[in-house]
Amino acid sequence: MIIKYGSYSFADGECSMINFSAQPKLTPRRVRRSTIVRMQCAGEFCFSGAVDQDAVKAKIVTAKAALDQDYQDLVMLHSDGTTESPYKLESGAANNATGNIVYYQNWPSTAPEDYATTKQFQFGVEAEFYDPNLSLLDFSQSIRITGTTGPIKRWIRLLDGTWQSRVIHTSSTKRIIQEGRALGFGAYPVEPPPILAEIYEHLDQRQIFQEGPSIFYSRPYEYLKTWRYVFETPLEFTPLNVYPLLR
Repeated sequence: MIIKYGSYSFADGECSMINFSAQPKLTPRRVRRSTIVRMQCAGEFCFSGAVDQDAVKAKIVTAKAALDQDYQDLVMLHSDGTTESPYKLESGAANNATGNIVYYQNWPSTAPEDYATTKQFQFGVEAEFYDPNLSLLDFSQSIRITGTTGPIKRWIRLLDGTWQSRVIHTSSTKRIIQEGRALGFGAYPVEPPPILAEIYEHLDQRQIFQEGPSIFYSRPYEYLKTWRYVFETPLEFTPLNVYPLLR
């Protein structure tokens, strides 16, 4: 088995995968947002016969220089060097939100033979992958109602100093505010339509706000949109608050 990172290939059997893990990340509504995938590899450079110390050092420097670069593909090849195994991390995959990151390297000392006949090493690569079918990460919306459309009353002070409640109007309007937020992956989500007809909306008070997108490892991935509609209506019914399904 051959481990290849970017354009650098370890010799057949020189390096192997020692751990593969996948850790899910969930939204506040317990929907799987993404998966953090980690591959850990370990190996050993071995030299025999008359060893040129400069050649040993050059091999180590070349390997370390390759691992110092992020955003490279990590794959496992069969010994013929052509067939990929199922274990691979593609940095340029469409749903790879972070790109491949070398999150650790370890070059332990093996004195006294260190840099003479052998050199051990370990490294790990991770990336965060989003579900390509998931476009809406989170959604919340509230409906706030002020008033009941009932009669308008006022307290009037009489000449004798007492107070009396009087009906000024037999009916009134109520004020409704529809506001919320949605978090999209890869693009801004579409805000929901107003819950009441345009005749009842104060169009001059409508607010649509787009924030971000948030940047993670130089890549945009989360797009936040908020909205606010203000209505005034004499209708007595209470509109329903509708939520989209988050799978």
